[in-house]
Amino acid sequence: MNTIGILSSVQASPHALFYDPILQMNGSSGEQSPVSGPRFGDRSYRMPLIYQPTWQALKEVLESSVQQALVCSPYITSSGVDNLFDFLPGGVGLEVITRLSPSDWASGASDPEAILALLALWRDEGNPTMLRVAQRLHAKVYAADDFRVLVGSSNLSEGGFDRNIELIVELSGGAAGDTVRALHAACAGASQEVTLDRLESWIDRSRTTIIAARASAAEEPELLAGVQADLDSMLGFGIRRSASDSALPSIDRFVAWLSKGRKLSGAEVILDRHWNTGRQNLMGHVKQCFYGSYRFLAAYPAYVRPVSDALDELSKGDIYQMVDPPGLKSDWADYLDTHALDQGEVYSFPTLRGILPPSLGGTRQGGGGGISTLKRIMPLVARFVLHGP
Repeated sequence: MNTIGILSSVQASPHALFYDPILQMNGSSGEQSPVSGPRFGDRSYRMPLIYQPTWQALKEVLESSVQQALVCSPYITSSGVDNLFDFLPGGVGLEVITRLSPSDWASGASDPEAILALLALWRDEGNPTMLRVAQRLHAKVYAADDFRVLVGSSNLSEGGFDRNIELIVELSGGAAGDTVRALHAACAGASQEVTLDRLESWIDRSRTTIIAARASAAEEPELLAGVQADLDSMLGFGIRRSASDSALPSIDRFVAWLSKGRKLSGAEVILDRHWNTGRQNLMGHVKQCFYGSYRFLAAYPAYVRPVSDALDELSKGDIYQMVDPPGLKSDWADYLDTHALDQGEVYSFPTLRGILPPSLGGTRQGGGGGISTLKRIMPLVARFVLHGP
């Protein structure tokens, strides 16, 4: 049997757009034809299906659960939870893997209250439940008994299963079980199990602040700093505290030094944001990224010179990507996790984590973050450490 890398259109399922790129020979004539597709609803092995997701497709997978259903999605909205109430059969266990972010909650991108309501109801009806929080989660997986799995780009939201252009792959049998096991293995050292009582307590303590943040978007990172610190404490981050910040240089000293080196890559942008020349209100981002970078480089002095030297390879408009030297980005993210609760008179790591994406040790997704400020300022801070006044 020959195999070729072409996805063949089929009519086997009302959801299916494409089949697996494996064609079988049609008899002895040498002609090739798509493998015929299975119907939804049975538990027999089928070839992988690739299609644009719909709520109906998710329903057909989850309602086939006999013992355990798995929902893994970084974003879980109230509408997504409403559909789960309709899709999940009674008497099965439910495992939810997601991430928690104060900014996502405030923006409505995810809804911890809805997640709590679903799991609490499931628990109170006598069904096994588990909630795991993985702050760098990006995978989207929906499974029934490790036998039938959807994996793809769709979050549990209206966008993921209705409005957006998304694709998912449906797997069954051994491939489905392998997918679930791979997910659990990846989450084993990068997630925390959270009891529903702890989740409810965090929600109750945070609700008033979340409502206030929705009404004050310009001040959101500062407003949510306490919620972020409370969340990090619940998840076991911030196990170390830094020494006193009395030896930290003032940001004014850094700005004065930078004003003499405007030709350095990123310097003009950082100065404009510090002085709010473009009225972007990113002064707080500059301050938090400056002190975060300074403290990190003080803890990892071996990075100072190579990060400073990276400036010489950048043109004025380039942005440092934190990929060289190797290990820098992961050490930075680990440092923020370890020192998540650090804060002093002039800096706040809970605020910093609230403006950075998970890939850089934060919890914010989407726009409005501080990723471009951090990437521009870190090599400048390294040069300041080496050659500043």
